[in-house]
Amino acid sequence: PVPYDPDTRRYLLFQSISLFFTEASAHAPLLLVLDDLHWADRASLHLLRHLIRAPHGASLLVIGTYRESEIGAEHALFELLADLRRDRLFERVFLEGLNQDDVSALIASHAGHEATPGLVETVHERTEGNPFFVEEVMRHLIESGVLFEREGRWVSARTLDEIGVPAGVKEVLARRLQRLSEDCRATLTHAAVLGRDFSFEVLCSMSELDEDALIVAIEEALEAQLVVEARGRSAPAYSFTHALVRETLYSALIGPRRQRLHGMAARAIEATGGEGLLVEVAHHWYCSGDHRRALVAAVESALAIEETRAHAEA
Repeated sequence: PVPYDPDTRRYLLFQSISLFFTEASAHAPLLLVLDDLHWADRASLHLLRHLIRAPHGASLLVIGTYRESEIGAEHALFELLADLRRDRLFERVFLEGLNQDDVSALIASHAGHEATPGLVETVHERTEGNPFFVEEVMRHLIESGVLFEREGRWVSARTLDEIGVPAGVKEVLARRLQRLSEDCRATLTHAAVLGRDFSFEVLCSMSELDEDALIVAIEEALEAQLVVEARGRSAPAYSFTHALVRETLYSALIGPRRQRLHGMAARAIEATGGEGLLVEVAHHWYCSGDHRRALVAAVESALAIEETRAHAEA
């Protein structure tokens, strides 16, 4: 290949991906679903803009989901949506919370039994119908013994006012986490520093537990439905069931401990030979306060990323 300037190389890369989708959709219409776009990097959003604006007439429908509360005026996704709105190239669909009937159906399917109308009304009011919040609040009430099953329904010996369903789901999650063993909480805290997804190898290198104890701790977290096994990985890896689980754990750390754990994470990734994780290494050194090591890792990462033609990201 001729060594074009970076902008030309990026255009050729985007064009080839666009043509790929055009040719693939000639055989059958395609649906491309992109979840959590609020976490997309700027280079990926540039590619998405090119794909949507491509004049090739592909039979392609793109659905992207994002949390509106996560994007401000400076966010790259905010800029993309503004551009596409001017060209009338997308339609926005707002997702509201579930209604009371749907909350009742979700409780029955998730918790195994129906709930009384009064309980459904209270849960719906406190969670605003957010499915994840509904599940977490119900799990909290059942595990704490407030709710119990009687004749195929969830009932409570207390009045609805006495139940006091916590309005903040982080509070619910914090209470659930307190019921875990000390080893499990420590393991999940280490994992929260690594991110929403984490590998067993890196966590093992970072943890102060031996491998057998760490496996037991992860099994406890899996049973509590706080993490799930990540599929499609060549080595064991896990993901938090929801970003709020990870955020609850991470936000509970005080500054010095958070810095120490980020330093441990950087060393663990380096020790396990994560050459492809230089961006994460730079991030962890930066958050640990070691800016010299962060700069070195960032420069090495930029040089490596440039090899993959992600020029804007480099």
